[in-house]
Amino acid sequence: MSVAEWASPVLSFVGAAVGAWLVYRVGRAQEWGRRFQAALDMLGSSDPRQRALGRARIVEICRHGAADDNGRNEALAVLREDVRGSCPDDVWRMLSDAAVESPPRLWIATDGRTRIEGDEIHVDRTVVESAVAYVDIAGGGDAAQDQVVALIAEAAVTSVRGASPLVRGASSPGAARSLPDDQRLILVKLNPDAAGLDDTTLRERARKSWRLSIERVRSEPPVGVAAVVQQRVVGAWEYLGVEPSAERPGRVEFGLGRPLPDLVGSQYGDTGQNPVRYWP
Repeated sequence: MSVAEWASPVLSFVGAAVGAWLVYRVGRAQEWGRRFQAALDMLGSSDPRQRALGRARIVEICRHGAADDNGRNEALAVLREDVRGSCPDDVWRMLSDAAVESPPRLWIATDGRTRIEGDEIHVDRTVVESAVAYVDIAGGGDAAQDQVVALIAEAAVTSVRGASPLVRGASSPGAARSLPDDQRLILVKLNPDAAGLDDTTLRERARKSWRLSIERVRSEPPVGVAAVVQQRVVGAWEYLGVEPSAERPGRVEFGLGRPLPDLVGSQYGDTGQNPVRYWP
């Protein structure tokens, strides 16, 4: 058989395979686009359940890298306007005027009314959820363009009447030991089930994958990375570096070294929604 005789069917097969792959990719991109637009439409609904589903879908689409830059920017604009439009002018003004170093104490309002009470601000839960989605898509609180929305995303959660809200960096009442103020750390908050993990699994859970500005981490490298469960440090390791996540676009992974046992057991009383934070 000559080269021409066997090359022709091979090239035909390769061409068909490439064509099928392109059709699949284009179809998948169009499907993600339809889902993304539908999610944006759901955010405009007056039904709280539809809005919650829209927020969740937008965040998930952006996490999977299925939204392009224009889509992400549109989602950020819609979520930001959702937060701004739901905040009374006096609340927004107080948050805008607050210094980053000493923000007002924030609660999630149990009665659904966003308002100012003395030096505290109570924010409707749905507003906080939109702010959390905004921060997640933006790539973390430090990467969020609107820092007022990022501040709202850290509203404290409580169901105890008369309890004092825990503010950023504050230790919980009666804490035996606080985190050292002279060490720059990155704190990652893990779910309660992480308290029962073995050392190797806990370390792997803590090191990836987080939404942070990789440029900021590299320009302001921490001493260590600490895993926090229910306001207590359950594991800490020396920071060796940071790289883009190989598994999830838009996220980072830390290189971790030797354990830092002196930090384990320290209290961190911040009950904000952001899962990864700088300290102090």
